[in-house]
Order: sequence, then structure tokens, then C-alpha cells
Amino acid sequence: MATATIKRHDTEPAPQLTINTSSGTYDLSNHNARFLMVSKTTLSTAITNVETTLVLPAAIADIVEENDLLLVDHERMQVVLPLPVQPVAGVTVDVEVTRAFTIPATAGEIIGSLDVSTFVLSDNAVFTLKVDAPASALVTVTAASTAANANMADLVIDVQAACDAALGAVCTVSSQNAKIVITSNTTGAASAVVLSSPDLEATDELGLIASNGSGAAAQATAGIAHAAAAQVRIIKIERTAIIQSPATGGVLTVEWADGDTDRVGEFLMEFEVKSSTGRQFTVPNDESFSVSIVEDMNDITLA
Repeated sequence: MATATIKRHDTEPAPQLTINTSSGTYDLSNHNARFLMVSKTTLSTAITNVETTLVLPAAIADIVEENDLLLVDHERMQVVLPLPVQPVAGVTVDVEVTRAFTIPATAGEIIGSLDVSTFVLSDNAVFTLKVDAPASALVTVTAASTAANANMADLVIDVQAACDAALGAVCTVSSQNAKIVITSNTTGAASAVVLSSPDLEATDELGLIASNGSGAAAQATAGIAHAAAAQVRIIKIERTAIIQSPATGGVLTVEWADGDTDRVGEFLMEFEVKSSTGRQFTVPNDESFSVSIVEDMNDITLA
């Protein structure tokens, strides 16, 4: 699929993937996606269902951080202090984890497909929005409301006001790396944001395309026994992905946030895609999409 090497700066180019089918690119209209980046390793010693110390290869010590989630076979664990002391002596390290904990429920969310380049609309931006409940409403962000805007924060306020006027206080509008984000104010499996029928101004100026984002219910994890050499995935990123406009182009991407690239190492990446009808698949599914994060010269202190 693709591999890349980047310096550890959050301004590096974002991972991007195009989904192709036998008849062309995959149409991502009315889909949502999540991005995962993990580091893969194995247990060095077997553990029972109650032990809270994982023995991992020493090479992983630079990657593991407090509060990281680990996926060991099908069990999720959370890293707690203390972490291995550097430099590591020997070929293995002990990593302390919490087991049998509850993963919080998440909220439905959509992210704009394009960077907003102007904060003043050329004309009214209109789209249909549904948050949680079956009823949807027409949202109009008027050009007049944006006339005095000077920055992204001003535009976010205008989009929030338009959503509130149409639906009430059911969602929160924010921004992420110059893209508009709309998040449901609830969490759980019923939490959802569905945007449809955006006009030209909504798509080209606000970066909003027809898409949907659904939340997930809280998950209670349980400790189970794992044999030596059991697969361990250290989850470094797990967040909503961006569907680029036009959605018919089948392009998925995610942008680095603060802290995403602060650990050097080899990482696998994948997108989990879900349609509005609930059909779900993972791309790629062969561990061929990876990134190598390396030190920058600024990380090196010269005498």
C-alpha cells in the first residue's frame, strides 16, 4: 500500500488513503470513518487474567506512554505509571496496566472536508442537519452574519448560532486545523450527526459535505489470560477521520494533532469505514499502510 518516513513534527503531511474498487474509486458519500495508528509487538511472558504487569520487548519502551490503550488479543488495557526507566537494561521491560475498566462512550461527530480559507461567506450557506433525533432541519448560515468575521473563531460562532436556531442546543461547533467540526452534545450508540444536501457555499466555503458520524456505547473490558507471544497493539491515535471533497473520490485522511508524532518508531495505520446503513469495513486490511517517525535534527543537542 504505502509507507512514509516523517520527522516528529505535527506539521508533517497527513496520512491519506484512496479507496479503489474494480469500477473506480469508492463513493464515501454518507459514510463516516475513524483513523487508527498503532505500534505492534508481542508479549514476552504469559499473563493470567488478574496480572497487571506486561513484559514487552525493550524496543517498545520509547513508544509506550501513560494512558495509552493496549489491545492484547481482544482485551483492552490502559497503561499506568510507573513507566520503564530509560535507558533500559536488558531485552524486556515491565509495563504496568489497568484491566477491567470502562471505555467511555463517544459522541457522533463530523469533520469538514476542506480547510476554510475565508471567514466571510460570499452567499448564504445552506445544509440539512440531523442530530440524534429522527427529525432534521434546514440550517442557514447567512452571509450577513459573517460579514465582520476576522478569523476561524468568528465563523465557528456563526455556524453554531445557525445550528442552534434550526435545532436548538443539540450540537457543538468547533474547529480542527482550519476545518469545521460538528459534534453531538450526547454520547452513546444513539449519538449521531448527519449532514445532507449542502449547497455550493456550504461545500466550497465551509468545507461541509454530505456525511454522517455516529457515536459508540461505553465498553466494559474484562481481564483474560494471554499466552506468551500474544499480539499487542499499542493504540497511539484513534479519532474521527476526514472524508475529502468530493466524497465520490474515495479519499480518506487525518491531520496530526499536538502529541501525535512525539514518539519515534514504526506504526501501522488503518481507517475503519461505516456507511449510513451500518456496513463496516477496514482499509487496508493487510497491514500495508505504515509510517516511520524519526528524530529531527532539532532533537539533537550538539556540544
